[in-house]
Amino acid sequence: MVSKVLKCALALLKINPLHEPTIEALAVLYHDNRQLIPAEKALKQFVALNPQHGSYYGRLAGVLLHRGNTADAIAAAERGLELNPHLWKLHEFLAEVYAGNGDYESAKRHKNLLSRMRAASPVNPAGNQR
Repeated sequence: MVSKVLKCALALLKINPLHEPTIEALAVLYHDNRQLIPAEKALKQFVALNPQHGSYYGRLAGVLLHRGNTADAIAAAERGLELNPHLWKLHEFLAEVYAGNGDYESAKRHKNLLSRMRAASPVNPAGNQR
């Protein structure tokens, strides 16, 4: 099934290389199947076309981190939070990455922000009612 979707998406991009829904679908498909190099390329293309999508910067950050590019992963996650400071997963991501890099001050800042968001919300990060 994935290969059929991939073939169709790639064929569509030959006709229209900037077709945003197809680029988005490829980014998600590659990301979810841990195909990191094409995922990075598709995610970078998607955020270039849609720079207001904070959550996609989060996906890009995860790919960049897994590919060993910690500095760019942090930059992508921080950009995502600039666009949407309420993205719980990006605060969690940054707290872990900063702590892993020894930047405990930044890690603590994100943990504190996350704690405040959790305390203020009737819904936990997984979307379940408390």
